[in-house]
Amino acid sequence: INQTEYYKLLKLAKFSLLAPATKQGRFSWFRLLEALTNRNIPLLLIDSNYEDAIDFVNSDLFEIYKRYNLFVDYDTNINDKIAELDYEKIWNEIEQTEFINKITTKAYNEQLFIENCLS
Repeated sequence: INQTEYYKLLKLAKFSLLAPATKQGRFSWFRLLEALTNRNIPLLLIDSNYEDAIDFVNSDLFEIYKRYNLFVDYDTNINDKIAELDYEKIWNEIEQTEFINKITTKAYNEQLFIENCLS
């Protein structure tokens, strides 16, 4: 799938699945950011190594993830999981987080790039 089509689909979908990063032991910041900036709530695979993302784990957004159990394992039926989630309610809470306000700034994204891509 080309990138343009991928972003169209991501924008249409309410939920997505955030897989582990391609670099072992790292969190996929890019996939998290692209989902959230497209108003898409990414469900986290339990082995996505989100512990690597200290800013995320210590954020108000992560509290929402825990409250609504937005984590899945390889045995989870994704369609059943999504059916039990209230997208509008969860997204409204996500939009109000300090984390979302922070990650949408240029300075924060430049710092993430420097730390995660250039190291």
